[in-house]
Amino acid sequence: MKTMQSVYPTVPFKTDDKESLNIYLEQLTQLNFNLCQSALNELIKTNKFCPTFADIHLKMSEIIETERCRKQFESGEISGDCKICDNRGFVLVIKDSEDYMLGDEKLPFAVGAYCDSCARGRQYVYDGRKNENPKYRTLHHTKPISDYRRPKCAKSN
Repeated sequence: MKTMQSVYPTVPFKTDDKESLNIYLEQLTQLNFNLCQSALNELIKTNKFCPTFADIHLKMSEIIETERCRKQFESGEISGDCKICDNRGFVLVIKDSEDYMLGDEKLPFAVGAYCDSCARGRQYVYDGRKNENPKYRTLHHTKPISDYRRPKCAKSN
């Protein structure tokens, strides 16, 4: 609590307001201490404002998932041989948009692309245009990373 009070000048609890402090403490005591502390340490590095409980829970979930993947990798359950997606199965591709402009400047946005070079990427393939039920057909679909990669230039002799 002291760390959060010293890092964030505006915290949702005040030490002189016993009720708000008790509510905050009650919520924090229900969490795994070490995991919560790790999440808060990560959030302090990136959040300008005091993290909400939703922020803390989300960061804790990310830490758990990262640890789970690390254990799968170390046990050999997942091989880490895909150099394209680093064995994630997807890559975020940054593109400029014609639709989103700030004055004359195109604003960049990220698009998720599945890895078509490894088995892990298959779980991210989606094509709403091919949905069997016409009611649920959409234009949304994921593209493979190869659609976004620039072809290598041929060497000139």
